[in-house]
Amino acid sequence: MQRPTDIEPTGSEPTDIEKDFEKILQTNLGLPADRSLDHDTPLADYGLDSLTAVNIVVDLEQRFAVTFPDDRIMFAMFHSARTLWNALSELIA
Repeated sequence: MQRPTDIEPTGSEPTDIEKDFEKILQTNLGLPADRSLDHDTPLADYGLDSLTAVNIVVDLEQRFAVTFPDDRIMFAMFHSARTLWNALSELIA
């Protein structure tokens, strides 16, 4: 997955957080591990539906020990990997 440009570059290799984020998306979207996710492609193009969105939130909350406030969980948050990453990064910052 291409790292969203609003993230501070940490070097040429993705961080463990970025790798885990990508793996959670790939697993929940049913994508093979070797398939790259474009960070601006709508997640709906990868098959995101409401149940998958809930599963992604649960997995992200468990993995990163955060809680997405109910009032922040909106359709727009799931537009793309970038928008989801931005929401997550605000919670883990």
